[in-house]
Amino acid sequence: MARREVAAMVDGGGGLTAG
Repeated sequence: MARREVAAMVDGGGGLTAG
């Protein structure tokens, strides 16, 4: 998992890139 995906999960609630 990329750093952006982790940040997206934390900041976006986990639906931007990881979901």
